[in-house]
Amino acid sequence: MEAPVAVRLQIALLVTAILAVPAVEAIGIADIEADTEVRPEPTGSIIIQGDDELTDHPAVREGSGTAEDPYVISDWVILRTEGAGIRLEDTSRHVLVENVIVLEPINVGASGVELSNASNVTIQDAWIQGATIGVKMFYSSNVTLERVLLEPDNEGEAPIGGFQFGMDLLENRNVRLGNVSIDRAEYPAWLVNTRNMTISDSTFGTDDVLRFWRQIPFSNMTDASIERSVFDNVGLIPQNEADNVTLAYNVFEEGDWNILGARDAPQIVEGELCGNEFRRGDSGVDLDEAGELEIRGNVFANATFWNLDLWPESLEFTHNRVLGSEDGARIRTEAAQVYNNSIHGNDRSLFSHDTDARWNWWGDASGPNLTDYGDEYRGPGDGENVWTAGNEVRIDSWLTEPPATGPDAVDCGVPDGEAGVKEDPRLSAELRAMAEAAAQLEPSAGPIEIDPVQHRAEVRGEVAVPAPAGVPWNPVKEPLAHPHPFR
Repeated sequence: MEAPVAVRLQIALLVTAILAVPAVEAIGIADIEADTEVRPEPTGSIIIQGDDELTDHPAVREGSGTAEDPYVISDWVILRTEGAGIRLEDTSRHVLVENVIVLEPINVGASGVELSNASNVTIQDAWIQGATIGVKMFYSSNVTLERVLLEPDNEGEAPIGGFQFGMDLLENRNVRLGNVSIDRAEYPAWLVNTRNMTISDSTFGTDDVLRFWRQIPFSNMTDASIERSVFDNVGLIPQNEADNVTLAYNVFEEGDWNILGARDAPQIVEGELCGNEFRRGDSGVDLDEAGELEIRGNVFANATFWNLDLWPESLEFTHNRVLGSEDGARIRTEAAQVYNNSIHGNDRSLFSHDTDARWNWWGDASGPNLTDYGDEYRGPGDGENVWTAGNEVRIDSWLTEPPATGPDAVDCGVPDGEAGVKEDPRLSAELRAMAEAAAQLEPSAGPIEIDPVQHRAEVRGEVAVPAPAGVPWNPVKEPLAHPHPFR
């Protein structure tokens, strides 16, 4: 398929700029030694529909489509196109996409990389510099993203605006994301109905300039594990019966909420929070419509309103450290098991059902200071103020010194280590220089917003009523403006 006139013109201008001596000196290409066997090239959209097109598509450098010898799409700078930068649709042969940079598409709703009903795809060492949707993945399986950067080229002369959705995943199976970094996105990720997904060593961030809601919807996910990743000013919203969910050794820093379960809907059927750090959110972890939760070895610290608000059907809460908030721990599960925790330095902690809360450290060897509703305190100790709301809370025995708590006190069953991206994309110097030259040819207009409701309906072939003009679409209810102990 011949490239559109606008794209052919961009390629011609870029080639002319690279060949011109002054331009070569300006962007530094003349001084760059080739560090790949294949010289990078500029191109328009790479669109492949079906396995047959893989065999002779000009973007495929080599390979036969097997696991041992995948088709290789590499060493391309995708110019500002009207559609997706790279799109694979209805493919099942093994494909490797590597050493590519995708400039921001022009049209509304366009994606940097799009997989639709594609299987056996690995994308590694890629930089997507902006799009309405950075990576769009629908109805695909056996997909790996490794060392992928979704971030504007803020150091160039024409900085790009960012993303509305960093990643948009719907109805996928067997997905692995490692060393993925997302910055300046209204929704860093939107994760829906994907089974067997692992996210590790990744970083999710947003920007107040593009701020919409600073959350990641996490809906109807099954067998999902998020490990050693950083959520910077971004929270997670589990909803619609996410099941068998593990969060291990992650860091959640600031944001409106660290984790907020969607109201009036089952959030997590069964899940584990192990070895995480939740710090300085407006609110910490709020899960009040969950099933079975095991929460161990975490740090909950310095939330503005409450560090924890938990009401699952079943709760084991152990070896956690909860400190520095207005409300430390709000635990409302009947017969919850709460032991070997360090809970202190908060204005109060709250139990609204009969609970076994023995053998915890309350900040003082004399024990907690108990009250029913905050009116009259009855001791016996000078430690954390604990509201029992007239319930049978077993708290007559306590620890007289702090126990081992936090990530170092537990084994979460996955490798531990520092959270966040460990490796950036391994992009060739020639590729970077060519992308910089291309970005200077035409400035970016920034991401163009789409209506998420309409977008989802179009993907499923349904008819949707667009959100009213000027009214932001919000997948969960807003929190209480003035939090109180028991909702």
